[in-house]
Amino acid sequence: MDNMTSLSKGRKSIDLGRLFSRDARAERKLAVGPVYGPVKVKHPALLLTSKTAGRSKMAAGLNLQPQTVNGRLKLDLSNQGLTSIPDEVFNITDLEILNVSNNKLTNIPDAINRLQKLHWLDAERNMLRKLPRGICSLSNLEVLIVSNNELSSLPPELAKMKKLTKLYIHDNYLKEIPPVVCSMSNLEVLTVGKNPLRYLPEGITRLTGLKSLDIASCVFREFPRQVLKLKTLEKLFAGQHQGRMFHVVPDELEQLQNLWYLSLSNNNLRTLPSTMRYLHNLREVYLRNNQFETIPEVLCDLPEMKKLDIRNNQITRLPSSLHRADKMEDLKVTGNPLWYPPQYVCDHGTRAILIYLKQEAEKRNLHSDNTPEATRDHSPNGLWTGYGRLDFPEQPYLGHGGFASVEMAYHPDWKQNIAVKRLLPHHQILGSERELLYSEARKLNVGSRSAYVISLLGVCLEPHFAIVMPYMENGSLAELLALKDVDVPWALRWRMAHEISLGMTFLHNQDPKILHCDLKTENILLDGDFHVKISDFGQSKWKSQSRVLTGTSPKGGTVTHAPPEFLSDINLVPTAKFDVYSFGVLLWEIITRDEPYKHATKAELISVAVTQGQRPDMSLVPTQPQDVNMVSKLMQRCWRQRPNDRPSFKECEDELRDVTNSSSKEDVLKAIIRLQKK
Repeated sequence: MDNMTSLSKGRKSIDLGRLFSRDARAERKLAVGPVYGPVKVKHPALLLTSKTAGRSKMAAGLNLQPQTVNGRLKLDLSNQGLTSIPDEVFNITDLEILNVSNNKLTNIPDAINRLQKLHWLDAERNMLRKLPRGICSLSNLEVLIVSNNELSSLPPELAKMKKLTKLYIHDNYLKEIPPVVCSMSNLEVLTVGKNPLRYLPEGITRLTGLKSLDIASCVFREFPRQVLKLKTLEKLFAGQHQGRMFHVVPDELEQLQNLWYLSLSNNNLRTLPSTMRYLHNLREVYLRNNQFETIPEVLCDLPEMKKLDIRNNQITRLPSSLHRADKMEDLKVTGNPLWYPPQYVCDHGTRAILIYLKQEAEKRNLHSDNTPEATRDHSPNGLWTGYGRLDFPEQPYLGHGGFASVEMAYHPDWKQNIAVKRLLPHHQILGSERELLYSEARKLNVGSRSAYVISLLGVCLEPHFAIVMPYMENGSLAELLALKDVDVPWALRWRMAHEISLGMTFLHNQDPKILHCDLKTENILLDGDFHVKISDFGQSKWKSQSRVLTGTSPKGGTVTHAPPEFLSDINLVPTAKFDVYSFGVLLWEIITRDEPYKHATKAELISVAVTQGQRPDMSLVPTQPQDVNMVSKLMQRCWRQRPNDRPSFKECEDELRDVTNSSSKEDVLKAIIRLQKK
């Protein structure tokens, strides 16, 4: 059996991945309402024969006999291949439910206005290009389903339908949500997904009673923030199958306090905002086909969480904290490279997994003492290691700083090379330095959830505290750029720049934010496939701390990447714009493959020059190819003098994604193969 088994509690579990498929009608019907039961009473027969319908051979023999279902008169003409609705239908003036879906209708006659008792009209999956104004006079209509047609507009008279509570217009040709929709204050369900929508109008916030919204598979550049003002929302469909993918979900999602159903499948998400812990009613979450490397911690503590579909991601292990989701009934992790918990546990379903994780967590707590939280979750065997279990080569040093060194070692149990960061031997250990290393471990514990931040494998406790990380065989980005005889193609450089922006976006989206404060090419490591890993958080800060930054100083050359506001006042508390400025200098390094201010004889001279507005030498920036000009403009925005004039990392990420996507993946692959041979 595949070890990515669909996990569920008992046999009553439904594969919601299938139920809520964008291509399945079941998803739409779920939002519409209850399925009608068996026929109770028959209306007097109206059988359309060839004699009474000589005008339409297709209508010959069509059964126009309505049925009473749940107390309402219903006529079902779905799946009949109709090209028009027979005139006789409009004479059934007591009709309350009309289903003409799955036909070949190109229009609905104005005569439909005769059906004044109509409550429900289903005309989905036809070829309608417009709606007749006659529909707008149906004052009792509550549900209108015209999805999967060819509509590019809606009649403004739709505003007359004061009783309309459910409007299904997904999968049409609407380039914008018509203003009339925003005036329909009684709407409770609105589906606009699978339309070429680039934005949501501000007027949509007037739908103060909206409970269910479908915006899936549109072409938004980012998550539409107008949604966050719909405080009554209970269900949100925001999966992107055909449209642009979301990379970040706004922190303000917490404002949707009534939300119990959330679909974010088919995006490019790697994490969720920590503020989601305030969504106490959330019980169903769908995250299929994203880039998650672990189940987001925030979901483990939601009190009502019952169903989680996180299939087809990059998850290798389930966090032990998942056992806290004690109401979880249905967990789906199929399609992940999962190796923890073991296969025999996964085979026994959701409840077995939660019990196993709880037992593992209890074992760790028995050994925890007062060690940092980071020591308990991220090593391959779930525990810390010790120096005695590591094999150090004769020349293990990879680098060192003012108080810590990084050494290569081999872990025989894990069967992999690792990097161990520890306080320098024979160095007088100060409490503040030990705390810096503890703090770095805690940040790596958080950052490990991003593919572009160095992972925390575990820690060593004896004889001194040390951090255990993966060994990066391709060294640092600085080392690669310094190899002048090695060609590093633009396509690969842009991918690296984009991945750095992704990693920094992740760090800045944590609560509290994690600021790196020492972002430079030396602190960007490269794995075997030249993907980046942001490292060295020794100087990084939690945004909520008021402690002044003292580690970043002219010593060691870091002054080259420090922003002018900090160089003017070294006691200034850093903000996210500190890292953005450093990223601008880092982009200059990627473009030029040179060192900034390398001819300066003193760090103090650099400090004065930067505060006066000078920047790295622009004459070294080439004008070709065209991509360079785009990245160069972004670079110069990042290092602007005023912090508020600099972009966010999310903006950097968006622009660099466009540059990266313009490059051929084949070119990137060829570049990697050439570099690996060298």
